[in-house]
Amino acid sequence: MLVLVFGTIAPTTSFTSLLGAPGGTTGAEDMATDGTNLFVAGDTDSDVGGQTSPSGAEKIDAVLTKYDGSTGARLFTKLAGGPGNLHTWARSVTMDASGNVFVCGYTDGALSGHTCKL
Repeated sequence: MLVLVFGTIAPTTSFTSLLGAPGGTTGAEDMATDGTNLFVAGDTDSDVGGQTSPSGAEKIDAVLTKYDGSTGARLFTKLAGGPGNLHTWARSVTMDASGNVFVCGYTDGALSGHTCKL
């Protein structure tokens, strides 16, 4: 279960948010902010955030979740993986000056209609 606790250096908490599924594992690898929203990238072996695993049961998908930085409300969750993939991991997230979000990671198979070519 991914636990996001956001606050200041002082011992106060602005919000706490959970993302995961019973019996599943969801973890965070990196976080970025645009000054207003938080973007958390990681991976999961479950259907989370209203999204169904594109890789299938008991396989690992990359996950990107956007949170409202002031309320902690989850704005969206996206999973990335592919049929037959055993693992797709997100390892970092960043943004450019135009507000585009980029997630880097790796996979052991096809992803979003692209085939793996070596």
